[in-house]
Amino acid sequence: AAAGNISAAQARQIMCRLTALGSAPSLQGYNLLLTTIARACRHNLGALSDAGLVLQSMEDAKIAVNCFTFNALFDVLAASAESPLSEVTVNDVFQMTKRMQDENVHADTVTLNSALSVFLSLARANPPR
Repeated sequence: AAAGNISAAQARQIMCRLTALGSAPSLQGYNLLLTTIARACRHNLGALSDAGLVLQSMEDAKIAVNCFTFNALFDVLAASAESPLSEVTVNDVFQMTKRMQDENVHADTVTLNSALSVFLSLARANPPR
C-alpha cells in the first residue's frame, strides 16, 4: 500500500487487535471500518467481500445496523463499481434498499446521494458503446 493508504485487511486487523486488547466493538467503530473499506476499494486495496465480513462481525456481536451503516455500504458499492471488472450491478442497490427496509432503517439525504453514486460509478465504469 502506498504511504497513507490502508488496505481493508489492515483495517480489520487493527480492529481485531484493539478488540483483543479489551476494546468493545461499537456501531460507530464498525461504521468507520466500513468507510475505511470504501476508501480502500477506491485504491484497489479492498473488496466488496470485506464489507460482508464486517456485516457478519456486526451480526455476530449483536450490533444493529443504522442509517450510517447503509450510507457506508452504499459508498463501498460505489467504490467497488468504479472498476470495469466489478461485479456490482443495479440489482445490488435494490437489494441494499430491501435490506434497509427489512432492518427498519430509514434513509436520509446522504443515503439517497450514496445510493445514486453507485449508479454514477456503474455508468462511468461501463459507458455506452
